[in-house]
Amino acid sequence: MRRLACSEGKDIAVTGSLTLVQSLLREGLLDRLQLFVHPVVLGKGARWFDKLDGTVELRLDSAEAFGSGVINQIYTPAA
Repeated sequence: MRRLACSEGKDIAVTGSLTLVQSLLREGLLDRLQLFVHPVVLGKGARWFDKLDGTVELRLDSAEAFGSGVINQIYTPAA
């Protein structure tokens, strides 16, 4: 993955793979994280970041709220 991330070419988008996103975050290979937050609280289900050791610092680059209450948040790694 590191070799692919360092190569020239098009961007790679990952949708719906919690395990892959966690691995990319852990290895510092994610250059943008886009989250769609829905106004629903779930008591059970997969937790996005519980398998990460330590801290991954991110910077909020943009946030857009939709009429449905969904918020589109875009984060990049903090420098």
